[in-house]
Amino acid sequence: NAMAQCFDSHQHIVLKDPRLCLLLSPLCSAWFGGDVVVDYLLMLRSPIEVIASLTAIHPISRLDALCLWIASVLNSERQTRHLPRRLVAFPELFSAPKDVLSRCRSLWGPSADAINDQSALAMIDVSLHRQKSLQVREQILDQAPQLNHLLNFADLVYDAVMHVDRSDGPEQLDGLNEVWRWERAQLLRSALD
Repeated sequence: NAMAQCFDSHQHIVLKDPRLCLLLSPLCSAWFGGDVVVDYLLMLRSPIEVIASLTAIHPISRLDALCLWIASVLNSERQTRHLPRRLVAFPELFSAPKDVLSRCRSLWGPSADAINDQSALAMIDVSLHRQKSLQVREQILDQAPQLNHLLNFADLVYDAVMHVDRSDGPEQLDGLNEVWRWERAQLLRSALD
């Protein structure tokens, strides 16, 4: 109800914050009864790029950044699996921004206003893609080789989410969620030892 009071319900509102994926459980249940129609856009960025980006600007360890990426991606996928959503790989924003906008527009339906398309496309600045996965992966693994196993797991998660529409996609992700619960328990045990 607060969303409907704060924003014009006749306009398409976009909330962009990576931390929203951590709040999806309470937010999804709150939105179900409200006057706001919610669609989800899951922007997936390479885990190694996220580690490099997070550790460059926040006092967080590489291991914590990687665990945060895995947990938030798996949670976001699971929470939105049966809701209106689009999955977009971060590099697509730079290589095919019009296609990304078109896919989003197909989610929003025929009432979506195309007036602001040019200004939306103009916001995409290729120079802001500073952390490139091929460039940083080797560097990070040279400095933290113990991350290799978990990083390989994160790559499996990334691939599975980007291919969730395959017939076995949801089952594969459910399996990865189980593996993640086990991995996380192992990490907690190691931290306590």
